[in-house]
Amino acid sequence: MEKIIKIAEKYGAEECEVFYSSTKSHSFFVVGEEIKTNEFDSDSGFGVRILKDNRIGFSYFTDKNKAEEAVKTAVEVSKFSGEIDGFEFSGDKKFQNVDGIYDKKIVNLGAEDAKNLIDGLISGVKCCAEPIESDLGFETSEIKIMNSGGLEACGKYTRISCTALAGYKDSSAHESYASCSLDINAEKIGKKAGLLAKQMYKPKKVKSGRVNVIFNQSALNDLLSAMFYPATDGSKTRRGLSFFCGREGKAIGDNILSIYDDPLYPGGMGSSSFDAEGLKTFRKPIIEKGVLKNFLYDLKNAALAGVKSTGNGSRGDYSSPVSVSPSNVVVGPGNIPDLISECKNGIYLHSALGWHTANSLVGDFSVSTDVGFKIENGEIKGGIKGMIADNFFEMIKKTGVEKRQKRHFDLVSPKIEFYDVNVVGN
Repeated sequence: MEKIIKIAEKYGAEECEVFYSSTKSHSFFVVGEEIKTNEFDSDSGFGVRILKDNRIGFSYFTDKNKAEEAVKTAVEVSKFSGEIDGFEFSGDKKFQNVDGIYDKKIVNLGAEDAKNLIDGLISGVKCCAEPIESDLGFETSEIKIMNSGGLEACGKYTRISCTALAGYKDSSAHESYASCSLDINAEKIGKKAGLLAKQMYKPKKVKSGRVNVIFNQSALNDLLSAMFYPATDGSKTRRGLSFFCGREGKAIGDNILSIYDDPLYPGGMGSSSFDAEGLKTFRKPIIEKGVLKNFLYDLKNAALAGVKSTGNGSRGDYSSPVSVSPSNVVVGPGNIPDLISECKNGIYLHSALGWHTANSLVGDFSVSTDVGFKIENGEIKGGIKGMIADNFFEMIKKTGVEKRQKRHFDLVSPKIEFYDVNVVGN
């Protein structure tokens, strides 16, 4: 990597950054009880960014013999990039360790171990339903970043995930799980999918009107991904493409609502001691007691906005340019022991379809319930079907938040109840 930096200097780069990533993965896809695909994949390469005349150039390569060619390409690309005053690569040198993001048990996971996990998923589903599809995947990855300012950062990560899709007569439902550690209870996940499918048999049409809707962590993750994350993305806020523009320091939600970006969360799916640009990461409030505190930035968008990066630079891999992304989103605990038992009339939402149609700029969305249930007098009564159509930025002004948090992928959150939400019968 040092050689690549020296090559960049030879071609007139004032600063250079080299990003290396390596990933090894193993995935399975199952139809019914039969494994249809069993695939290994391995990929590694280098991404190169250079700074010349306040302009950034990017290129990447996988063949080490192509390093000089990639540097030359990055230098040429920089000529067509806009000038960015105040941009410079990371100068951080010390990083905080994060626990629970690398598990040797996943590294050493073999085909027989994977087969046992798949059998567990299927066995769990069959407790009360039929297995339709399942998938299982695990990977190990390594990231290294070096730049001309003396930065050297390195991290190793493991991931494992699975999904079970269950069918009961003409209804279906799925359950998913992901972790950095080998802590999967496959049979429990399969059983949850089977029970959901059975509970969703013969769903009743919801009555149109306004009711309270309780989002579990799965549904909430979809909601936040569609509406909240784009609204706090510094690449959008600096261009005025966010509902939250100009609202920093102002109350925009219920005072029980606090949302943090926490890249140091132990065992978090988005945890790392440094971001994709080598900046040390830190926990930061986005919303605290209903008040908008921060937007998220990478180096480029921070420079263009005239602020400091929040350490939220992200890349898919070495071939991807840097973008802005949250790490782990942590919703603070509330003051309600059990939302469902205290709800007299409402809906409990596990998943919905159509989030891709949501308008994150103004907050409007209309989704159809995929797996959802009617709540009456504190009890779940049966499956429902219908539409939920409302405005996210209005919904967060009236919320109830449960005490107990649960991790779902890179979200750590309690269940959240939104009051007086518009629902429509199909």
